[in-house]
Amino acid sequence: MPAQKSYHDGSNQNDPKCPRHSDAARLRHADLAAVKPGVEGDDAVWECNPPATKNKGRCESNVITGVHVRAQPLINRPIRPAILILDGFSRSFALILGGPISGRKVQDRIRNIMSRIMESQPPSPHSPRMLEQVRNTMRLHHYSIHTERSYLDWIKRYIHFHHMQQREDLAGAEGKIEAFLTHLAVEGKVAPSTQNQAMNALVFLYRQVLKVPLEEKIDAVRADRKENVPVVMTREEVARVIALLEGEPQLIVKLLFGSGLRIMEAVRLRIKDVDFKMRQVTVRSGKGDKDRYTTLAASVIPLIENQMQKARVLHGQDLAAGHGAVYLPYALERKYPTAAKEWGWQYLFPARELSIDPLTGIVRRHHVDPSVVNKAIKVAARRAGLTKVISAHTFRHSFATHLLQRGTDIRTIQELLGHSDVATTMIYTHVLQQGGQGVPSPLDDLPA
Repeated sequence: MPAQKSYHDGSNQNDPKCPRHSDAARLRHADLAAVKPGVEGDDAVWECNPPATKNKGRCESNVITGVHVRAQPLINRPIRPAILILDGFSRSFALILGGPISGRKVQDRIRNIMSRIMESQPPSPHSPRMLEQVRNTMRLHHYSIHTERSYLDWIKRYIHFHHMQQREDLAGAEGKIEAFLTHLAVEGKVAPSTQNQAMNALVFLYRQVLKVPLEEKIDAVRADRKENVPVVMTREEVARVIALLEGEPQLIVKLLFGSGLRIMEAVRLRIKDVDFKMRQVTVRSGKGDKDRYTTLAASVIPLIENQMQKARVLHGQDLAAGHGAVYLPYALERKYPTAAKEWGWQYLFPARELSIDPLTGIVRRHHVDPSVVNKAIKVAARRAGLTKVISAHTFRHSFATHLLQRGTDIRTIQELLGHSDVATTMIYTHVLQQGGQGVPSPLDDLPA
């Protein structure tokens, strides 16, 4: 008598009455099984990746996260095609489909069955179809790829927090959103901006994707808001850090401090965005998807011209290799089919290697990764002996503060920085009113 093989939920493969050993159960579980090479027969059906945990119900891997969840009835959840070893399942398929048939027919019949089931069932919260719907809606509204990734991550965390299994579990939005946001503030101790981002992601899910109005008030515990003053460097500190940089990171940092750019605005600059005669830089699709002009320092013009020559050589090599097309926003690539290969549209700071565009899957050369600049700044600040927490955005803060010190009008600085509200720019006046720039210390009034 063959030895019985027990599973983590107490069932065994030699019991014909076991629900896990039935042909229907085999088919359901094969949908989510990751078959290992060299595994045959029944062992292939129950081989899960990652390893199973002990649950009261049958184990299966979630199609998005890999987290093991309790099984749902076949009629209540979507099924996606699995990688199947036909030799190990031929007898099971023959019983289900009504007699021995060839491998090609098995594939066709199984594909048809899976397609009919998927079309007839609504997607569950874990289904890639719902996340794909979120992704398509965000791209329709021209959200950035970074916002898209953040929103998708928050939606998945929200679904897992409430252990949702079906789309109907998303009902009662206000109370569930409130509980999730409260959890983030109380137990997660997240920053207010992080909690707001999670809130925006969930509101987008319900209003824009699911078309469910949020009529009741969401009264979650809010994360404590703290007013942080910006870190500002003196002119001497800026000069010391820049002197310790080299190559492209140095030129990018000079643009951050000399033009008040954000890090992503700097690395996204294209050749046509730099106007040497007008001595200005055009920032395209900045924060809030707004364009603006800002100043260009005369001292960086020769450096930019040299950088353009390097980019031109790289562009010529890409064209010779059958590439050379860069990403174009919106529908410009369809409207102007040859524009993606034109010199003016190329990035001023191209990446060293070709990469796959995550939106289209096309192999092309993107701009330099901002992490390269951030790492270089961190190393240079440490070598300069600065105790301040220096980042790429610190140079933008220093740009605004030094302009105020020179007597530049606050409205002009607002336009150069691209702030929608002058109140945001006014924070730099608070920096000037502190310490030696403002009220003198009473300690200096004491007699010697």
